[in-house]
Amino acid sequence: EDVEVARDFAQQAAIAIDNARQYKLQKEQVEFLMRLDEHLVNITSDPDKKVTMNKIAAAASQLMDCEFAGVAVYDKERKEIRAMPLAGYIGVSEEYAQNFSFPLEHMGGKVLQEKRVYYSKDATSDSDSIFGHRLVDPLDAKGVIAAPLMVGEENYMVGVLYAASRSPRNWTESQIALFSILSNHSAIAIRNSELFHTKERRAQLLDLLHHLNIAGQLTNNPEVIYNILLTAVTAEYGLRFNRALLLLYNKELNVLKGFTGIGQLERLDAFHVWEALDETAHSLETYIEDVLSNENIHYTALHFKAKNLEIPIRAGTEDVFSHIFLSKKLEVVNPLNERGRLPDDFFRIFDTDPFVVVPLLVNNRVMGMLVVDNKMTGDPIHQTELDLLESCASQAAAAIYRSNLHQQVEDRVHVLERLQELTRAFSELAEPREVLRRIAEATNDVLHADISYLAPYDQVTDELLVEEAVTAGAQTDFKHMGTFSTHGLTAMAKQEPSGLLVIEDLKSQKDLRSRFAEQEEVHAVAVCRLELHKKTVGMLYVNYRRPHWFSELELNTLLMLAGQAAVAINNAHLSMQNENLATQRERNRLREDLHDVLNTYAFKVMEPAESIFEKARANKKSDPAIAEEAEELWRFSRHTYQQLERILDDMREPILVERGLSEALRNLVRSRLPGVEPVIHGEVRPSADVELVLYRICQEAISNIRKHANLPRDSQGLVYILLELNADQSRLIVQDYGSGFSPEIMKDRKRGMGLQAMQNWARKISADISIKSNMGSGTYLEVIVPVTDKEDEQ
Repeated sequence: EDVEVARDFAQQAAIAIDNARQYKLQKEQVEFLMRLDEHLVNITSDPDKKVTMNKIAAAASQLMDCEFAGVAVYDKERKEIRAMPLAGYIGVSEEYAQNFSFPLEHMGGKVLQEKRVYYSKDATSDSDSIFGHRLVDPLDAKGVIAAPLMVGEENYMVGVLYAASRSPRNWTESQIALFSILSNHSAIAIRNSELFHTKERRAQLLDLLHHLNIAGQLTNNPEVIYNILLTAVTAEYGLRFNRALLLLYNKELNVLKGFTGIGQLERLDAFHVWEALDETAHSLETYIEDVLSNENIHYTALHFKAKNLEIPIRAGTEDVFSHIFLSKKLEVVNPLNERGRLPDDFFRIFDTDPFVVVPLLVNNRVMGMLVVDNKMTGDPIHQTELDLLESCASQAAAAIYRSNLHQQVEDRVHVLERLQELTRAFSELAEPREVLRRIAEATNDVLHADISYLAPYDQVTDELLVEEAVTAGAQTDFKHMGTFSTHGLTAMAKQEPSGLLVIEDLKSQKDLRSRFAEQEEVHAVAVCRLELHKKTVGMLYVNYRRPHWFSELELNTLLMLAGQAAVAINNAHLSMQNENLATQRERNRLREDLHDVLNTYAFKVMEPAESIFEKARANKKSDPAIAEEAEELWRFSRHTYQQLERILDDMREPILVERGLSEALRNLVRSRLPGVEPVIHGEVRPSADVELVLYRICQEAISNIRKHANLPRDSQGLVYILLELNADQSRLIVQDYGSGFSPEIMKDRKRGMGLQAMQNWARKISADISIKSNMGSGTYLEVIVPVTDKEDEQ
């Protein structure tokens, strides 16, 4: 009986204890449920996903009474589970959260793969735990629990909810069940936040693109435009990328050159900057207004690094930027897989995790590239952001194109202003060489060239007139030569049908030798033939000490400057010709007057003085004083005649001295007898005395024809002039079919002075002269000069 009583008592005690335990458990569950309800009410779906995740982490920590708690989101594109920096965790450091990531195939991914709660009493010693040492050791966590965050019938994977304590934990079924309920509610809240965020972000980003478009139209300052663009890409109110870099394409060098960037190079610096920002006080609209009004741009560390970046574009290579440049398509690049395709300079400056490169396209032409990444936060880059990034890149490309057009308009205006200055210089400057110098300086200015060289050209001698040339920008005292190589730049420009020769990389043209290019280190050159009325009058050389690609605008500008230079050279020649013509006319007038005076003097003074002297000498005995005076008169008159003759010789034609008798005779006949073309044979040049005498005789003959032959103004066919210059003799024939004269005139000292003067000149050089004429039958004059040994020596 005692045993039975004890057994009954024990059974009643067991029931009481179990009831007490059940009551306690139910009481705890009720309290837990009440606390859960409070947390679930607090966990609302905020448009800001980070706010929602922070609330979930706090609820998990408090509800499960754990020191650590956090949410890791699932990146569908990367198939990774990773913490979101700066949000969604309690009790862990930022550095730990930054490095918290693992692939779905990892042991820790079983929570999502199997869609159930996993837990461990002590993860540090539990060999079956899915929580690896990398996860728990840094926190010194032991009791760990994790639940999947999944939504909908299709089990949309949001992420994983964790909670952990520093001490081992015996997780009860109630705790596990309630943690599962919390995870379900949290998954819905996070998903709703994502949906709210997506909707809000779409509206926000549409507004962003609108403001970017307006900003691009309000300013033509490229630095302001690009800064606004990169701010829109990186700011919290923009696309929220961590960093952005802008590369512009330089066609001359065929490279992408870093222009600007926004962002930091170190993670710690980036977080300090972000913490100091007052996100509620700014918007893109207010930022744009501030920058446009003040143009006060704040540059970050990445901007100054970007300025040193230069990436060559090489066709046929596999490097990332060349591939994107040629394909014209956006690319997401993972350096872990593509390290060999990345330029070393870029990798050193932009050491990064996966990044995006977007080509800036206008009319299917690459203007540059936009590079963005999330190196500091490690946030995944989704397709929606890529689409928006392409829209921003299109806005940037349009802004660059607009800025370039504006710059081209300004350049055109500048060119026109300089051309107007040159036009005024034509009328204001008396010195033609100064006009050419102004043109050379203007060429350097409007074409941004280093050296401009402008040289007149003599088509007859096929030489550059280097003595009349001007240069601007040369650093050395280079002495140009008038002649040039048949395979050089000048010869090529002369033969170029367009008149314009462009060499953008002179150093690659090994066959083109140029002492000037070597001495002045010229890399690119344009040589323009200066033409006027289809006649080459000069050459304009435009030199660059760097590789230079000539745009269509620059080539058109160069042709306009070449036209101005051709006109200036022609004006200089005309001015010189006018001066020479006026001088020559005056010399001719003086020479003719002196010639007439000399003839008159010879017959009116010299011969009478000689006659008086001879008579006085014959009668010297009768009157010695008269004889002495007569001799003095004769000697003085002869000396005076010789002096006048010397002066007449000194006034010989400059063209006769410089170019010889043939050219001088052509010039004389064309100017004095329009329509008459002399016939000239032979190229032997006689002595200076022979040239002068033949020229004087021809000049006198033409003067007589004009005065006495009574020919019409156009003497074509009525005058024949022949000059033969052979090795054994020189011969001059002047024949006209005019009124002629009586042979007796040649004996008349008063009327035949010009004829007698020609005979006197012929005697000076031992020439045979024959003059035949009759009334009404014209006049024939022939002079033959045999070449003497003395002339051969000369």
